[in-house]
Amino acid sequence: MTPWQWLRGISAPRAEITTLRSPATWFMEAMFGNREASSGVRVSEATALGLSAYYCGVNMIAGTVGSLPLNVYKTDGKKRDVWPNHPAHWLLHNEPNPEMSAMSLRQSWVMHAIARGNAYGEILWDSRGNPAEIWPLLPTICKPVRDDQDVLWYEVRPWEKEVRYLKPENVLHIPGLGYDGVMGYGLIQLARESIGLNAAQDQYAAKFFRNGGNVSAVLETDKPPMTAPQYDRLKSEVVEKLQGLTNAHRIAIMENGLKYKPMNPTHEEAQLVEARRFTVEEWARWLNMPPHKLREMTHATFSNIEHQNIEWVVDTIRPWLVRFEQEFNRKLFRKQSVFYTKHTVEGLLRGDLKSRFDAYAIARTWGWMSANDILELEDRNPLPGKLGDMYLVPLNMTTAEMAGKAQETPKPAAPEKPQPDMPDKDKLANRLARSAAERVVRYESRMLVSSGTAAYVDVALKVAEWMCVAQEVSDRYCAAAMQLNLLAEDRGIAQDELKMRKVEFLERLVLGEVDA
Repeated sequence: MTPWQWLRGISAPRAEITTLRSPATWFMEAMFGNREASSGVRVSEATALGLSAYYCGVNMIAGTVGSLPLNVYKTDGKKRDVWPNHPAHWLLHNEPNPEMSAMSLRQSWVMHAIARGNAYGEILWDSRGNPAEIWPLLPTICKPVRDDQDVLWYEVRPWEKEVRYLKPENVLHIPGLGYDGVMGYGLIQLARESIGLNAAQDQYAAKFFRNGGNVSAVLETDKPPMTAPQYDRLKSEVVEKLQGLTNAHRIAIMENGLKYKPMNPTHEEAQLVEARRFTVEEWARWLNMPPHKLREMTHATFSNIEHQNIEWVVDTIRPWLVRFEQEFNRKLFRKQSVFYTKHTVEGLLRGDLKSRFDAYAIARTWGWMSANDILELEDRNPLPGKLGDMYLVPLNMTTAEMAGKAQETPKPAAPEKPQPDMPDKDKLANRLARSAAERVVRYESRMLVSSGTAAYVDVALKVAEWMCVAQEVSDRYCAAAMQLNLLAEDRGIAQDELKMRKVEFLERLVLGEVDA
């Protein structure tokens, strides 16, 4: 106990107690850490990282979790908004401390939690009680302990430095799968035999190919036994001239009646590829991830790879994200706080272009997404003005506000003044052409959202059908409409004005005022 602890009446935490039900970290390290597996290979964290399947899996999980955007949100009833002004947002999203980025820190945490079973981070607070910095603590020097009052502390024992004891509210602790809910079990301990077997297979394969794929060979002779100098010379020449891949298929010159009798490998010994593929599948089970993420594509097809990616997010990545989010919410924010953290995983769940646009079309048609909502998901700028924030309703594909106004009792419209210079038939033709043109433009706008420029194949058919014109006239309109779209995009013309120009052009084209 330090004098400072004695003055404040704080008892020093006692040493970590180990039991058979909840073994201590030092006990597990002493008993199982860096031990020799049944295959004869001494297992350590460095041994595991030397295995391609293990390294690929850990790197894939850590890279995915670390690269996902992590934001701080503020809730206001049912509404939530990203709150970049919160001090924790900068630490979790950009820079937790002056020496590393947010991705580097979270990537290291995932690696610690997988290999050692626990990931730790120390929180430094400013004078106002807000988190100022977050520093990682290696699981080899940090562990949870309890004092005489059974209060939880975290012991930090750096090499050649003073031991520190931190309160739980100052430590971020992300445990892996564990028995007591506090300490997690590391994969290096649990998968010791698998690591040893995988490493033994790699060593066996290396020696197998070093010997040219042959297990051994026998040199036989009926002559009297060779002398020691003759035996040493023969042994050195065999190793130098006949052993190894570079000496494969060379012609051997035998002397003194020697006969070369090769001992070819058995069928089981030659099946190294099958054994190594099974090792990849075994690591996929240990890491709870689909084999294709370990670059094992034997059972993957183009028809199921998208669903396997969804399983990857739901079954592998999501549990790690929940562990991080819940620990951040517990330690970085006060209880009953309106702030919380959440990862953005929509990017991982995105399908191909056609699937995304079909989903957007459904959401847009049924009114729960606006055009700007869709553009935000596609990482594109919103439409100018308030046009992109309008929501549609299925009935007439109009805005919800206009649909509500349509149900109100309309006021009697003032009678139109007759135009003596225009015959009744011309007025009727203009109205019909105007109405049909507006219908075509509305259909064109919907199809552009769902299918892009490919929609003009269907638009051309609708123009010919609804406007009762020849196909040449319909094709002329579609070509002009595409040019108007490019012009509006270059000059920043609003969508309402663009639609009005299309209606006027189509109306004049149908009435013969524009040469088809």
